[in-house]
Amino acid sequence: MRKLVTYLGLIICCVIVPFYALNGQEPIYEVFRKTDGLRDQNLFQCYQDSDQRLWIASDLGVMILDGQQIRVPDSENEMPEMAILKIREDRLGNLWFLTMNGNPVKFDGKAFKSQWGERFSQWIRDANYLSAFAAVEDGSVLFGTNDGRAFQLFPNGTHRFLFNEQYGGVHFIEVLDREHFVFHFSKVNVLGDWNKGVLRFRSFKPLLENWTYGTLRSTKLKNGKFLFGVENRIAIVEHSGDTLLKIKQFSIPEKNLIYVGQDVKDNIWLGTNEGAIKYNPTDSLFENPTRFLKDRFITSVCRDHEDGLWFTTDEGLYHCKNENILCSRNESNEIHDEATAIFLDRNGTIFLGFKSGKIQEISRKNFNILKEYPNTSEKSNPRIIRFQETMDGAVIAAGFGGLIQIKNGVRTVLADNKFADFSIQGDQACACLFNGWSIVKLNGNWEDSISTQLLDAQRSQSNRCLHSRFDNEGNLWVSTYSEVLLVNEDGIDTVFSLSMANQSFTNSCIQDASGDVLAFGTTNQGLFFFSKNGITHLEKSQGLIDNHIFEFATGAGDIGWVLTAQGLSKVSVSNKTPKVLFTLSKLNVFADKEVHGFLITNDTLWAAAGNGYVMFPIEEASQIQTPPKVRINRISVNNSPIELDGDILLEYNENNLRIQYNAITFSDPKLVEYRYRILGIIDSFQTTSSQTIDLPGLSPNSYVLEIEARHPFGSWGSDSSILKFQILAPLWKRPWFVFLEIVLLFLLVGFTVMLVLRNLKKRQDVRESLMEAKHNALISQMNPHFVFNSLNSIQNFVLNKNTELANSYLADFSSLMRAILVNGRSSTISVSEEVRFLELYLRLESLRLDDRFDYKLSVSKGIIAGSTLLPTMMLQPLLENSIWHGVANLQDRKGKIEVEFRQTAEFLVCTVSDNGIGRAKSAELAQRFGRKHQSLASTILLERIDLLNRYQFGQIEMTIEDLFDQDGEAAGTKVKLSIPLMISTEKKHD
Repeated sequence: MRKLVTYLGLIICCVIVPFYALNGQEPIYEVFRKTDGLRDQNLFQCYQDSDQRLWIASDLGVMILDGQQIRVPDSENEMPEMAILKIREDRLGNLWFLTMNGNPVKFDGKAFKSQWGERFSQWIRDANYLSAFAAVEDGSVLFGTNDGRAFQLFPNGTHRFLFNEQYGGVHFIEVLDREHFVFHFSKVNVLGDWNKGVLRFRSFKPLLENWTYGTLRSTKLKNGKFLFGVENRIAIVEHSGDTLLKIKQFSIPEKNLIYVGQDVKDNIWLGTNEGAIKYNPTDSLFENPTRFLKDRFITSVCRDHEDGLWFTTDEGLYHCKNENILCSRNESNEIHDEATAIFLDRNGTIFLGFKSGKIQEISRKNFNILKEYPNTSEKSNPRIIRFQETMDGAVIAAGFGGLIQIKNGVRTVLADNKFADFSIQGDQACACLFNGWSIVKLNGNWEDSISTQLLDAQRSQSNRCLHSRFDNEGNLWVSTYSEVLLVNEDGIDTVFSLSMANQSFTNSCIQDASGDVLAFGTTNQGLFFFSKNGITHLEKSQGLIDNHIFEFATGAGDIGWVLTAQGLSKVSVSNKTPKVLFTLSKLNVFADKEVHGFLITNDTLWAAAGNGYVMFPIEEASQIQTPPKVRINRISVNNSPIELDGDILLEYNENNLRIQYNAITFSDPKLVEYRYRILGIIDSFQTTSSQTIDLPGLSPNSYVLEIEARHPFGSWGSDSSILKFQILAPLWKRPWFVFLEIVLLFLLVGFTVMLVLRNLKKRQDVRESLMEAKHNALISQMNPHFVFNSLNSIQNFVLNKNTELANSYLADFSSLMRAILVNGRSSTISVSEEVRFLELYLRLESLRLDDRFDYKLSVSKGIIAGSTLLPTMMLQPLLENSIWHGVANLQDRKGKIEVEFRQTAEFLVCTVSDNGIGRAKSAELAQRFGRKHQSLASTILLERIDLLNRYQFGQIEMTIEDLFDQDGEAAGTKVKLSIPLMISTEKKHD
């Protein structure tokens, strides 16, 4: 019962919807399977990226379709052979592949990346598969898995885990802003609102009540609404704050919804287990769907930049170049046998003849087959060639199986001769046999006498008759292998022959063109038009897509349609200047099927073709195809290839270039036309069919090459492919070389001035040498000063009879002395070396003071410790002050000294801080106990900073800050030393 209701609904649709949505009709498809380059025929998605390339996801990896060739993408490493479910593109132009094993794969145009770290691998290890993707404005990407997880990957390679919930798989992700996302869960009617780390759930179960809760399919439509689908139920909803409002709910006959999406023309597409369904955006009630591939398992639909449709299925890839160009199919979905003739009678019935001799009557109103007449001829090739209609309404079919009459639903064989053509006007007819032609009188019961009349056939000079037509004045035109004959009351005249044309050709057809003009088609010389004004010619060089003419038909006014071996041309027929208006390739219109005849009814063109009948609206033929985009593939300079990366600089002798390119098109690449120009040299475009441009012997200059493409008689692309390159002049002609000559001239003239400047430079060098010697002397003063303090410490251990500590101290002291000797040989030291030296020093002082203070040295992550430099022995005096004037005098707490190295844009900042008694308390103690000793190390450090600022570093800054606790009591001292950033390019060795 359910099937009966479905069929009745389809029959009703056939009456009320446009012809391209009817049962019994299918768009023309190309099919790509494993034999055509697919890795696997079980496909999940077809996706077009921003570069207009078409990507195909399958069980065994990803493929790319480029110029009708399917291949594995070129890259620096191979794509892992794994099941790819979806393909998406982020805001940075990277492609992302959602895999069955849960691990995403990124393709940046050069290489694939599938490794994201151990922690990330743990997150996705138990994930069923990746099911959702979204691109964020900052370049990051969001992923949802089939087991309810979500995570985010950032452009720098870092990642974060968002959640792991038990509401089913994440099927769709909506990005509201950088920290606000909405997740659609697949098995229950719940939305997850993730906002700045907080996940709230919104249920819309009442919205979709009485649904079967299977796997939810959802997508956001371009008008801001959402489409939800489960199994065979569809709902269109919209947001209202935190609430979802239902707009429309409907169901589809198919049982299982596989895919939902929207194409660039805003059409809504559903992929099901029984075909694809399209809803027009203007159909607000969703009552007039168009169906495609009704018996296929559709996993995705993609509309390319040339307005073609791509369907991925479990058995291959289907391509429909134009969804409004349809071919017939029978109830079992099998293509009819080869149609060879087509005819429209006065009642509006279409007759279709086949190679098998079968004849069908087809209703032009609803395109149903009204009646079928099987072949009864015993001949091996009973092909139907031509239909004609008599005055009494009988339809005559002529062909290799004989002459057949269809009248009042009865099929009658009138003659069993092998006919080449048959034409009727009034009460007479012309029968063309392959060995002659005969005029047959249609008087009374002419069916009984036609065989007798055929015996009196006119013999052709070439012994091969092909076609015949009656013109508007009742004259008969007959074409043979080598001549065109005009038959009238005055006799038979040869109008056109081999001797007159002085060329070899075979004729194809003759047909009324417009008024007094008769079109005569040939198999290799195009069209000839006969009129009272003479003969005119139209061929491939004048715009025809091919010179092999199959058929000619008249349209409105002076418009004619020409069917050729390579496609269809629309022509303007004139007594003087016939011309081609536009052309459609055979591949785009008839899917490369053999076409034997066609007719035009109102706004529809019908053709008898190798896949049954083909029809499409005439307005489709007048639409200009989208221009293909040109891609430059290879550049050779002096026969050697070079890298295609940005602008190109070439030497003066690298001036022989070859540029190879092709168009990104999914139509026949051989029919694409190209044009190019080089600004400044060839300002007007040069048209070519070649995919190579040779530019020999170019002179030094800057060049801009523009290349565009188009389909035949279409429009040129407005988005030109541009190549910029520059050929440099010889060394001696370059501006910098001429400038150098001028400079040398000035140098010679100013030789005296140069001598003076050199003397001044020598004086300056002597001064800087003296300053450097003074600086080194200060460092030399610091080293004995430090040694003096260290020996005091050793003496203290010995006097206290602490032999073990004295030995340990002596060992560290020897290491420290070695470091002082090594570091003292250079004016600078790396941060890593300074840290080792200071740590050794602090350890010695801590031992000497019985571990009365702790210390810590830290280097921030932004510093390259082995290459970042600072002056030698800059921080040791600061540490000495922190120990002896700060933490050594503490009574109530343990001392603490911290040394920190960090880096800003211009400075290396070194900070020494302690929790000692502070500068004021230290000065008070010194005065109380009569200490008049001033720190020699501090004095030397200040003098060093002054010298370095004047002659070497530029500006070293030192600031001292007194620290206080919350009660306002002294809590230590903090000294910050800012040193201009120095990075060494040499690797140092100990």
